[in-house]
Amino acid sequence: MDLGKLVGGLNAKDIDKVITLITENKDVLASVERLPKLFDSFGEGLEAAGGRAREAGAVLVGDGANGVKGTLGDVAASLGGISAAISKGVDRLADVAEGLGRVPMADGPAKSIASAAKEIGSAGSALDDLSGSLETIADLLAKVGAALEQLGDKLDESGTQVKTFMG
Repeated sequence: MDLGKLVGGLNAKDIDKVITLITENKDVLASVERLPKLFDSFGEGLEAAGGRAREAGAVLVGDGANGVKGTLGDVAASLGGISAAISKGVDRLADVAEGLGRVPMADGPAKSIASAAKEIGSAGSALDDLSGSLETIADLLAKVGAALEQLGDKLDESGTQVKTFMG
């Protein structure tokens, strides 16, 4: 009996190929039923990664004085204040050195004080540079934080899409 004629003109060899393909790949086909669970698990993983990325972004950006950006900004401002105080002290030491330079036989101590003032002034300048660098780092970290928050949103969105793909 020809099955192709019975079904309506189908080629029996083609039907045999389909049956062979199914029987040879029954394990693969059986695993297809696990796809919804796999997609759901993958989606949950993406959503969880999104949440962690948003949390990391929030830590970097913070809100106002909170977060790494705010803390670095506070440190930079403190260093700027220290530098300003050092600068004032250097100016006073320079004035003392100048006054001592006019006193007979005080030329040696005056030069030492002037040299110390110059070195302290260099330290104040270094603190100013450090303060500026910290502000730059704070701004860059805020940008990274904002990007992480956006990444978190996109990962969360992708996770939701993956979970709904199979169901």
